[in-house]
Amino acid sequence: MNLKEIAYSQLEEAKDRVNFLENKVKHYEDIVSEKIADDTNPKKWSESEEE
Repeated sequence: MNLKEIAYSQLEEAKDRVNFLENKVKHYEDIVSEKIADDTNPKKWSESEEE
């Protein structure tokens, strides 16, 4: 691989990380604004499954 190909590969990996983080931020914003239930606390997972 030449340097240009390596740089493009790293760019794609960075884009994937940004996309992951943007989705994570949106998920937490939805929880905070109470658009969705808080599903991030493992202690509550079994409780929500029972409902």
